Amino acid sequence: MAGVLIYVDGNRIIYKAWCEFYPNKPYIFDLDISPGDEITINVTAITTTCGVVTVCNLTTSQEDDHKLDSTSPLCQSDAVWLIYRANNPLVNFGTLAYTNATAYGTPGTYPWDLPPRAQRCHHC
Repeated sequence: MAGVLIYVDGNRIIYKAWCEFYPNKPYIFDLDISPGDEITINVTAITTTCGVVTVCNLTTSQEDDHKLDSTSPLCQSDAVWLIYRANNPLVNFGTLAYTNATAYGTPGTYPWDLPPRAQRCHHC
């Protein structure tokens, strides 16, 4: 898993990119992220127990990657884009857009694209 974490620390809103290969603990990337930044996240499975996550802030031209290893193998059959709330209630983020959300399978398979109607989440 990989994504952007948004939380409040005192009176500051913190934005951080993270990744996790369960059952290991999450890794927090050392990237500056601000509201309105355009972020790309690329998750690549090298094997069923090894992968690399690359996060790029296209707005600031910062990029970082992290290698993940686990003893628990990936199924390599699912790709999910989601908005997840750790706390209740979920903050109203306005309109969020997933763009160019694509999953590629093994060589010789076709890419799977997130349909345009599913790329927007209004008042998440």
